[in-house]
Amino acid sequence: RGLVQVPCKFHLPKAAKRSGLTQALGLMARFFAIFFSAGAAGLPAALAFAIYETVTKSLDYFLPSFLLAGMFASAHALLLGLPTAFVLTRLRLFHPITASVTGAGVGLLPLAVFTFLSPPDYWQEPLLMYTSFGLLGGVGGLVFYFTYIALSPNNSFKPRPLRGSAAW
Repeated sequence: RGLVQVPCKFHLPKAAKRSGLTQALGLMARFFAIFFSAGAAGLPAALAFAIYETVTKSLDYFLPSFLLAGMFASAHALLLGLPTAFVLTRLRLFHPITASVTGAGVGLLPLAVFTFLSPPDYWQEPLLMYTSFGLLGGVGGLVFYFTYIALSPNNSFKPRPLRGSAAW
């Protein structure tokens, strides 16, 4: 009672002040949002590949092509897109435009490696391939961004804090 309280310069972050269950549920929700977004980022490429296989061959190829391409595209988005999104988030540059541009870069990376390793005449139309992989990567980056924003946990039901005396 008689002691004078000195204001502390160091305060615990909000996450440390929450109860253990609330903190664990928040981490689980963020984990779910990240990995579901990475899986969703591979869907445009998988759908495009499945439609291409269906048009060039037959309708029987749609489901196997979609599942196979979806596995590879989602793994690709998880292994290469997730670190990119982490860097963008840390630099506070995680916006739709940057997500699209880096998604195009992530989409072009395997094609660039394969064209570098293959013989020069192997790829028939490289400009079309680079354009399509870049566009699908950009769309995948946008899908990742919007899925993550939709699923990421918000600590408040309001997008911004209240104004006036209720904010204090």
